[in-house]
Amino acid sequence: MAGFVQVVGTKPVKNGPVNKWFQAFLTDDGLVSGDENAIGAYATTTGAATHFWYAATENTRIERMMVEIVDEQGMAAADYGNVTGSLAVGVMVQHFASDGTTKLHDFTLQAAIKTNAEWARYCYDVDIKTWGAGSDFLYARWTFMRAGTAIRLETGDHFAVVLHDDFDAMIGHRFLIQGYREGTFSHDS
Repeated sequence: MAGFVQVVGTKPVKNGPVNKWFQAFLTDDGLVSGDENAIGAYATTTGAATHFWYAATENTRIERMMVEIVDEQGMAAADYGNVTGSLAVGVMVQHFASDGTTKLHDFTLQAAIKTNAEWARYCYDVDIKTWGAGSDFLYARWTFMRAGTAIRLETGDHFAVVLHDDFDAMIGHRFLIQGYREGTFSHDS
């Protein structure tokens, strides 16, 4: 019976095809070959934004996004990375139609993320790792499934992190999405 899940003890055993899992970094060109490290001086409030994005090649469900910010030691709640003070415009997470300009949904609800602490507005799991020497790491996990359902991208749709500020002094700034592609199956058990 395809799709049947049998519970044996506390471990489910899957029989039949399941949707194929995927993960991808958001990149500056929406392709696997693009730059995934979102550090740079991007447009300000008067200029066009820079998108780090993923273009769905088939119907896709995004279940969560992992955020990584790497900067010098001493990250504070009121800064972004270790950039002193909040960002001028902030980081927005949005869903666009296949034309890349028609916004279908703004997951940050017009309240852009401007500080390290503001990632916690959307992500339950936010943590700054300090190893005693070297760089600090902020990790955040935004689980869309916890809000009710995965984000559904139709073929050609774009999922994007929209950047307006200067991130040039940062060491690392990456966004990894994870989920599955509809109608593609594997027989993993």
